Amino acid sequence: MIDKVIEVEEIPKSPQVGATFLIRGNGISNYTHGFFKYPCKYIPHVPRWFLNEYGDSKTKKHGVLDPFVGSGTTLVESSLLGYPSYGIDIDPLSCLLSKVKTTKFSKGDIELLKSIAEEFKIRLEKNAISESTVSRYKPNYTMLDYWFSQDAINNLSKIKYHIDYFYKKTNSKRIRNFLMIVFASIIRRASLAEEQSPKPYISKKIKKRVIKADKLFISVLDKYIKALTDFSDSTKLSSAKLIGYEARNINKNSIRNGQVHLAMTSPPYINAFDYVRSLKLENIWLDLVEENKLSDFYDKQVGTEKISSDRYNENYPATGYLSLDKKLREIYKIDKKRSYVVADFFESMKSNLGEIRKILIPGGFYCIVVGDSRIRNVEIPTSQYLIDIAKSLNYKLINNFSYIIRNRYLRIPRKGRGGFIPKDYIIVLKK
Repeated sequence: MIDKVIEVEEIPKSPQVGATFLIRGNGISNYTHGFFKYPCKYIPHVPRWFLNEYGDSKTKKHGVLDPFVGSGTTLVESSLLGYPSYGIDIDPLSCLLSKVKTTKFSKGDIELLKSIAEEFKIRLEKNAISESTVSRYKPNYTMLDYWFSQDAINNLSKIKYHIDYFYKKTNSKRIRNFLMIVFASIIRRASLAEEQSPKPYISKKIKKRVIKADKLFISVLDKYIKALTDFSDSTKLSSAKLIGYEARNINKNSIRNGQVHLAMTSPPYINAFDYVRSLKLENIWLDLVEENKLSDFYDKQVGTEKISSDRYNENYPATGYLSLDKKLREIYKIDKKRSYVVADFFESMKSNLGEIRKILIPGGFYCIVVGDSRIRNVEIPTSQYLIDIAKSLNYKLINNFSYIIRNRYLRIPRKGRGGFIPKDYIIVLKK
């Protein structure tokens, strides 16, 4: 049976349970939403609907939390609507990106950025840098020559050197952070990696035409200054707060129990996306993650596939949820390791749901945006299992509907085995 799809500009107030919407998606890159091509992000219409539907004076007092902050879409919409917000993410690039996207710049700061852009252009055109400077500013990464031509390495190092120059000149971290996000936004385009897939790989069939990094940087810098100006003119809040990296065990020193009115997030898809690998080039160039720490970083993400054979060779996993455990046994017969990947995902989300419930004020709401999955040809109704887990933790289900994903940026080269996630489900829970 095919769901009736309702076309809308914005999600309507009090949508019917079970409805499916096609959101036309105008304005998805307005304000700072267009900073950096981040994979799998949801459109701003979704948090905007949630905040308008459930936000009130309590939200302005207690705030909004996104425990898997990603590209910061929830935090940007919270800032535009005047709600203080908090973000958590294991990825340092996500935290930096969300911080920059929600930082209000004064008119003086904007004018300073414009003058920096003009001087940056002149310095990139005229100033060559020495081999020793390139050596100092390029990342210490063994695969650097595989992913980047020598010309790209030289140009990216030159940009990084000048970002450091302007940081020393202005002594402004917010300006440095902004310039670093502009820098991050051109790294993939300046590399030899394909741009159509979020996971970096170099095509053996088609040679990529690489645009010079300095030209890319100036073009993106001008574009982002305009977007930042629009955002800063439209918010009264100074910045969102990034309060940690662990969504399964939230640091109570950063945010107290009973402090948040609304929480909203889109957790990783099960077994569908490797954020560590996708963002490694940017994290390496921005000195956010050292090469020898990438493996540890990978281990900590929700949905990691790094699982010891000692676990999955003994027996199939069990979560205590009968319908989910039946699916896990089906997968275990085909792929033992993958069954544990799925089980660990739901155990992680159970921990997250428990943590968020503690942090919410009585009567607070938690909205989760998630797609169902197919693992080893076994259908996993992720949204329904999260609802089951939430109910077992004494949440009340308030609404559950879906929207068609139109611009997914999720083309993963898996030789046809990557699956297809046609829509996201929006689950609204109440404490």
